Amino acid sequence: MAKRLVENLLHNTKLVSIGLILVFLSGVLYGVCNAAVPRMYLQASNEEAGINSEFTVKVLVDSETPLNAYAAEINYPSQLLEPVRFDNSFSLINFWHDEPQVFANGRIMFNGGSPAPFRGEAGELLTIYFKARQEGFAELSLLNSAVYAADGKGTEISPEIRPLKVMIRSGAIPAGEPAPIDTVSPEIKFLSIIPDPFKPDQKLVGIVASDPGSGVKETLLRWRSLLLWDEWQLAKNPTAVPKNVWAVQIKVFDNQGNVTEKTIYDWREFRSRLLLPIALIIAGFAIAFFAKRIRKRQRGY
Repeated sequence: MAKRLVENLLHNTKLVSIGLILVFLSGVLYGVCNAAVPRMYLQASNEEAGINSEFTVKVLVDSETPLNAYAAEINYPSQLLEPVRFDNSFSLINFWHDEPQVFANGRIMFNGGSPAPFRGEAGELLTIYFKARQEGFAELSLLNSAVYAADGKGTEISPEIRPLKVMIRSGAIPAGEPAPIDTVSPEIKFLSIIPDPFKPDQKLVGIVASDPGSGVKETLLRWRSLLLWDEWQLAKNPTAVPKNVWAVQIKVFDNQGNVTEKTIYDWREFRSRLLLPIALIIAGFAIAFFAKRIRKRQRGY
């Protein structure tokens, strides 16, 4: 069931084109009429923070409309705050197109979706651990963010957004929530490689990974089209690879350095590209070997 669901996701032209994997099979049961506009907002563990202390900021969503995909951009004052790690272990998102990343000028961005639609309050998308660098009034905001309705069409909705303000000052300020200790490696729940139904010169690799301890930090991918591995690169959902790829290797890292690896093979491509050439090479060596033995016998030694 999980494999069929994700493969249906990878075949959906509309959703792939916007870079999000939206699950529409369950969404057709819901409508978006007469529903309040969803809200995306930030919630801090403390309204005040001391210099060099850490505190958490959660990215949350409220919605009366069932949602199954999200894209967020968090803006923060980089001179006052430093993001030190992420935790997506409790995220609504379990099919990441772009995992959380820090960009220049105080921006954090991510997007992804889930097979299960969400409707309710305080649905968690991401927890960010910030370190307070210096005194000041830090205002964090959500810009260029969107949610997508589970309506069978992936209707984009601009959510109501609410900024967050945190005062940073010297003195004894209660510390934020400590990061959980995680020694368990992430789990790769699903890994698939299928032909791209719309671009015959490539294939699509779909990945579902989770880490309940500290969340998935990043997923790397490399492939083989001949004998040698290509270079590692950041994986997306889905990741397009050349048509002639016969092996794909995945590395999933969590936010505390634990890693899991898995390899998937396209045996049909392996047979067409490598099995016959390898068989011909082996046959050539065998023919040469026996021909040499025959010549030795004919010469009497």
